[in-house]
Amino acid sequence: MADPGPALAHSSAANLLPRRQRALAAAIQGPFRLVDALAVGSGGWLAIVGTADQTLIVPGRVTDGCFVRSPVTSAALHSPDAGRFRIDLLSPPPARAAPEQPIDVDQTNESVILAGSWVVKWQLNLAPNPAARRLRSITTAHETGVIPPQRLTPTPRAFIEWQDDSGDWLTLATAVDYIPGAEDGWDWAVRLVREHSQGQMADAISPFARIGQMAAHMHVAFAAEGIDFAGSNDLFHIHRAALAELDDALRLVDGPEGHRLHQRQGELRRELDALQELDRTPVIDIHGDFHLGQILRSPSGEYLIVDFDGSPVLAPADRLHRAPAARDIAGMLASIDHIARVVNYRTAGLDPTRALSWIPRAQAAFLDAYRSGLDEAGQHDLLDERLIRPFLVQQECREFIYSVRHLPHWRYVPDAVLTDMFPI
Repeated sequence: MADPGPALAHSSAANLLPRRQRALAAAIQGPFRLVDALAVGSGGWLAIVGTADQTLIVPGRVTDGCFVRSPVTSAALHSPDAGRFRIDLLSPPPARAAPEQPIDVDQTNESVILAGSWVVKWQLNLAPNPAARRLRSITTAHETGVIPPQRLTPTPRAFIEWQDDSGDWLTLATAVDYIPGAEDGWDWAVRLVREHSQGQMADAISPFARIGQMAAHMHVAFAAEGIDFAGSNDLFHIHRAALAELDDALRLVDGPEGHRLHQRQGELRRELDALQELDRTPVIDIHGDFHLGQILRSPSGEYLIVDFDGSPVLAPADRLHRAPAARDIAGMLASIDHIARVVNYRTAGLDPTRALSWIPRAQAAFLDAYRSGLDEAGQHDLLDERLIRPFLVQQECREFIYSVRHLPHWRYVPDAVLTDMFPI
């Protein structure tokens, strides 16, 4: 079997990246060096490849003297532990020669459907990632009766991990159940709120109560792994980070949206300053990127939480840190608001007041169900409600920054939200 090490000398960055990510190849500088590799199947390798400034996870093969990314997922899942590699199977994997279907959507990592039954997400970069820990926490909480048996996520099936020099296990890939026909909230919730706004007989409230209950069970599961407390110094840094993001938004956003943002900066700073008035708040593991795009709805009407990789605005190591539960809650409350803005923006001839009046009712259903779920578990103190408004403001600043850097037309969303939150 050809060793990937020598073949890397003849490989390009484009050879090593998923098809969707090959536009990034120009920014990845060689030379490429082999950090470690696990032989999988017949001629396949799971390689960890060092570059000038990052470390890539590359499942692939040696082809024509080059190491090239290619499908070896099934072979990797059937491989035994070896060296620093660990294959943690929670269920028997699909057949060794299972077909592998790429999921052709825009994403940072690479996901494939294996044998039509598992979704396997390969991380692109070797870095700390909270997904495996979060999913194991939820599984344990179900098994021990800490939370009800109704599943919160597609059932975890396997983790592929690698141990670094400090002894920490880093996630290379996670496998969970594939849910055929499932839609995320940017599809199902937008459609639901549009139907409601058009006067159709659509239940546009109870799904958000269910999501609030699920969020409570998720946080109770995470709290079972431990509850810490952030003190005044931690809150000082949270406050400083929020102010920095407001300053970034003020600097980056121009035009009428920038004018309206500058008009409200005094009120926004006062809202964020509430963070420095606190001296202590509970912190737990959280989802970290909790919004309706992370809520799948299956064809049978089941709701499931996905993507536990943490906040994309944080450095990878920081995504492992515990945080206030209010961070997730504010993220979902903001997302509910955003859905209504999207419906009004995308639907010609719609009376905008119907979607706008839906926002507080859906938010209340979500928050009431979340509080009830915590109360039932005896964990009502997990949510520090003093943090919700400041975190909502911070989230909209992040939305502005994201729009400037990645999706220019999206600025209408945080502009509308903050204009309504702080009328002049």
